[in-house]
Amino acid sequence: LSYTLFLAAGIYVAHQRQAEAVAAESVAALRRDAFRLVQLVEHELGHDTRAVEGALTRLAAAPEVAAAALIDPEDRVLMATRFAWRGRPVADVLPGLDGERLRAARTHTGLVLHPAEEQAVLEALLPYAAPAAGDELRSLRRGLLYLRYDYSAARADLWQQLLRERGLEWLAGLLAGALLTLLL
Repeated sequence: LSYTLFLAAGIYVAHQRQAEAVAAESVAALRRDAFRLVQLVEHELGHDTRAVEGALTRLAAAPEVAAAALIDPEDRVLMATRFAWRGRPVADVLPGLDGERLRAARTHTGLVLHPAEEQAVLEALLPYAAPAAGDELRSLRRGLLYLRYDYSAARADLWQQLLRERGLEWLAGLLAGALLTLLL
């Protein structure tokens, strides 16, 4: 019985470590995608919006991407992975993003990462320099990139993977413990 408990504890600890690794990989992927997209936005938005739309479309194809939106300086959705959001106020389509949170993200120089209420969901805001108006040399206005990643499917797969890898060991230990108990 103690061997079985030891194996069960080992499986639980292995799961926790793998869950932490999945979370760290998800944060790294979100960070990488956000900075790449903002770099493209700052370079192409005033010139070639199709390149930015294409990048958003490719991003939306990833299974962990729940939502992505490019927010203009007036807090309206400029582009998004959901077409119905375009041109609408952020407060209408993303109720969790209030004006306070948007202002704070705009004043920040880097990625603002928020774990969402649900487990295994990350939200991020990253400011970008909006395109300069006709009479400006460089714009001082800042828009935001919003990303929402849901890595719950990857976390759910961990249990199945772990049970496939270690379940037979645990079952064998349980049977061996039961046989020893019956024999003694």
